[in-house]
Amino acid sequence: MRIVDADILVGNELANTEMHISDADILIAPHADGVRSIFDLAVETAAAPVNISAVGLYRTEDQQIELELNFDDLTLDGFGALLPDTIPDILLRESLSGTVELDMDKFFSIKAAVFDLSGEDLDLSGEAHMGARVVSMKIEGSLSEDSLVALSNAWPSGLGGTFDSWLSKDAATQDPVALALALEGSVHRFDQTLVFSGTIGSSATPFSVSGISGNPVIDIPAAL
Repeated sequence: MRIVDADILVGNELANTEMHISDADILIAPHADGVRSIFDLAVETAAAPVNISAVGLYRTEDQQIELELNFDDLTLDGFGALLPDTIPDILLRESLSGTVELDMDKFFSIKAAVFDLSGEDLDLSGEAHMGARVVSMKIEGSLSEDSLVALSNAWPSGLGGTFDSWLSKDAATQDPVALALALEGSVHRFDQTLVFSGTIGSSATPFSVSGISGNPVIDIPAAL
C-alpha cells in the first residue's frame, strides 16, 4: 500500500492535544518477519515544520514494533502541550539532528530507545529502558558551559551549591567549547524522583543527581 502527499491530523482527546502531519509519503509492504513501513513526512510545529523519515517493522510473531526515526533541525519548543512542563527552555530551544530507534509494543508504548542527537550546544548518545515504574538511562556526550549555566538558572533551586562552586572555579580549566558528560541512572515514572551518577568535564569529575525532575540537584564532592 502506498499513500502519497497525505495530510494527517492525530488527536489525543484525554490530553486535549493534536499533531498535524503534512506531505506524508507512506509505504506499507509485507516483510519476512511481519509488515514493513517506510515514512517520509513533515510534522507541523509552532516554530517550523520538522521533516522526519522513518522505517518501521511490525513483527507478527511477538506483536512488537521496531521504529527508526531520522530528523534534521528538530526543536522541541514547537511541540508545546505535547511535552512535560519540567523541560528547561535551554533544551526546548536547542535545534537537534540525529536518529532515534524505538522498541514498542503493539499499543505503541515505548519499551526501549537508542538515540544519537547533535546540536550546536548539545551532543548526546545513549539508551533508555522504560519499565512499568522506572525509566533507566545511560548517556554520553558533551554540552557547552553556557548550556550548563542556563540549565542551572532554569530550575527553581539551581543545580546545587557544590555544582555551582565547581563550575565557577574550574570552568576555566575545562574545554572551552564543550564539557564531556557521562551518566547512568533512573527516573521513577510516578513521583519523578531522580537517581543518577556519572562524570563531567575533561577531567572526568564525578557527580550525582538527586531530587525530582522539576527540581533536581547536582552534587559534586566538596573535596574536588
